[in-house]
Amino acid sequence: MTIFIYFTLIILLCFAWKYKGIKDYGYNVHIFNFFLLLYFILFVTFRDGNLLPDYSGYIEMFYNPEVRSVEQSFIIISDLSKAFSLGLFGMFFIYAFISISIRYYAIYKYSPFFLFSLCIWISSFLILHDMIQIRGAVSSALMLIIIPLLYKKKYIKSFILIILAFFFHRSALCLFAIFFLKPDRINKKMWISFYLIAIVINITFSDIISSLGINEVLSMIKLIENDGYDLGKTSETLSMFGPYILLQSITYIFCLIKIDKILPHYPQAILCIKIGFLSVIIYSLPLGVVSLRIAELLSTVYIYAFPLLLYVLPQQNNRFVGKLALSLISISLLTYFVFIKEFIA
Repeated sequence: MTIFIYFTLIILLCFAWKYKGIKDYGYNVHIFNFFLLLYFILFVTFRDGNLLPDYSGYIEMFYNPEVRSVEQSFIIISDLSKAFSLGLFGMFFIYAFISISIRYYAIYKYSPFFLFSLCIWISSFLILHDMIQIRGAVSSALMLIIIPLLYKKKYIKSFILIILAFFFHRSALCLFAIFFLKPDRINKKMWISFYLIAIVINITFSDIISSLGINEVLSMIKLIENDGYDLGKTSETLSMFGPYILLQSITYIFCLIKIDKILPHYPQAILCIKIGFLSVIIYSLPLGVVSLRIAELLSTVYIYAFPLLLYVLPQQNNRFVGKLALSLISISLLTYFVFIKEFIA
């Protein structure tokens, strides 16, 4: 499976270097999208789940839905799969079809650079969400549509989609917070200050906050679930200086500094950068699975944000530096999830 996903990433990176967008293919674009979408859905449906953290839990919940509290959407999808005798893989297929179709559409329609966003997605959230956190995958896919809707101030549609996202995973409740982010202006000093304060909190007050028992309280009222994670832990993935979080932080800071160069090309960048900073700040809070789940959902925005580097890095030689940076980021992300986190074999 590792060979297939690396091969897919390399092929897409080759296309991304040559074409600004897949629309350059002309009439062949629909054929390309159809087969690539089908490939991703089947790849996720029939993946080897031996190393995936939540895989055994989903099998258990499929056959014994009362084993733990779960969203009604999971029960409906499981019952639908059973009703049509599709079995366990039928459930995975339905989830993959929903989440990947929505995410692919959002990337195609709203990404500043479609092909590079695809590469960022398959090197990270294809594994983390679509293959592992399948309920949260639908919520994070919907968030990619909610962002441009909020930028256009289509609040009713955004509200409906957030409710729908919450129907698939409870962590989507946090998406209401982005209603309060102004999409048309950003205070650079304020967001840098927030980031620095988050670093101080992450380093200084981790033991104090963890001792408050917030995870246990939220777990009791069913806002979060254990899902195999240690509710009290503060691991490297929650450190501001872990490579995964640091990569996001540096990118958002760099894009924030160069925001004036980005806005003429991609005006919703302000909202993306704000959500990105918000995800990093939440990652910094030592609340174990609470900060982890919420931050992972919000950090989906880097599918849009990372390609913004093409607007701010030196643009001579057909954006060579930016393309090289995004290629290295994609390969590094995939290597992180495959060989360091060891999610797939």
